[in-house]
Amino acid sequence: MLSAVNPSLESVLRQFRSYPGLYVLGAGTSAGTAPFGRAFWTTSSLNFLRNLRGFSASIPVHSPLTRRIIDGSSDLSLSEIFPGREFRFEDEKSLYLEILERLPNYFARTYLKHVLAKANFSGRQSDSYRIFRCFRSSLIANYNHDGLAARLAGAGHRVVEMHGGVERGYGSPEMAKFLEQAREYHFGDVEDGLLMGVPESYLDLKLARNLQVIGAFSEVAAVFRTRV
Repeated sequence: MLSAVNPSLESVLRQFRSYPGLYVLGAGTSAGTAPFGRAFWTTSSLNFLRNLRGFSASIPVHSPLTRRIIDGSSDLSLSEIFPGREFRFEDEKSLYLEILERLPNYFARTYLKHVLAKANFSGRQSDSYRIFRCFRSSLIANYNHDGLAARLAGAGHRVVEMHGGVERGYGSPEMAKFLEQAREYHFGDVEDGLLMGVPESYLDLKLARNLQVIGAFSEVAAVFRTRV
């Protein structure tokens, strides 16, 4: 059936089933299960503004991630912040932008982790990942944080979390309740091993090791293909 529709597709799938390979996964693989793009990067800002009961008079020193979130949310309209609510003056937006400058680093980062982990915590399925169960054991370089590849791709594959993965428990209802309180406090930053929302660095030893794993696997896979 596949050959009648698309001979090249059948050939590609046969290659995937027959030979080990290196698969690189980005945000599109999780489309429909985990948010990405603007909808993701504004989620901490929207939650902070919609549910805030109080905020500090002083502006904290923002981490690079929080700064990106704030800057990326500067074009939010009042109707996006408070859908269904009527505003008389559009310049009221400046007040909310000023409040947003008080966004706590800990909440901004942890809320993103909660959003990313919800699909994994709930046990949600995704054919975008389960398709790998039909392929020969391979290496998956996963640039997503949501943990879906490790759970769904199948035990035969080695999944390398290139920028780190969020633990499943962050998606729990208990974490959501905790964040309702954490939203108003400036807790200290927690080292979680995630490279999230900031550029890669040549000084990142963990990333360097992951790239070495990919390079070594690519060489082994190439030798395997020439011998089969």
